[in-house]
Amino acid sequence: MQLLQNPLVENIKEQYAETDLAKTKAFAKEFKIKHPTHTWSSTDSVITWDFLCDMKIGPRLAISVKPRHLLNDRRTVEKLKLEKALALSLGYEHIITTDDQVKTEAVQNIFRILRGANLEPKLSAIYPDWITQFNLLVTDNIHTPISVQIEKLADRYNINFAESFTLMQHGFWVRDITSDPEEPIYPEYSPYILGMQIHA
Repeated sequence: MQLLQNPLVENIKEQYAETDLAKTKAFAKEFKIKHPTHTWSSTDSVITWDFLCDMKIGPRLAISVKPRHLLNDRRTVEKLKLEKALALSLGYEHIITTDDQVKTEAVQNIFRILRGANLEPKLSAIYPDWITQFNLLVTDNIHTPISVQIEKLADRYNINFAESFTLMQHGFWVRDITSDPEEPIYPEYSPYILGMQIHA
């Protein structure tokens, strides 16, 4: 789902709940539809978007994910109407997608690299040289787990492993690094297994 890796996305929150029940109940009354309730108690439940994206420019994106086979289901249509009305009332853009577009390894990889979307100044200053050195190490060690190269560069730049790993995540986020979208980005995997390519 390329929408989630839009370069303008600063942060992504999963299962984001909007707690203003009065507003959603007012919309439900206006649309003459039943407000969502908790199945175990029949009390009103809050509206939840599957993803809420903070953007560098423009409105937040509220993304609703539904099973494709339920898109024409009456109750699903009603809930989507509430989710859209609430999003628009808050100044968000509302987008609907289906579960088959989200439940993929490629989308899971987006969340594996999300931490690197924005770098703190210290890491941002290191990144251009770090990615060059990472490229050299990966090229010479295609069958070695990438965690080994991340650790080596952590030592070289006097940063910890997590910071060095964040630099790799950033490389993926800005697409200086790409890999096979069907392979999970795990540090114990080698560049060969990942189908890793570095474009920096």
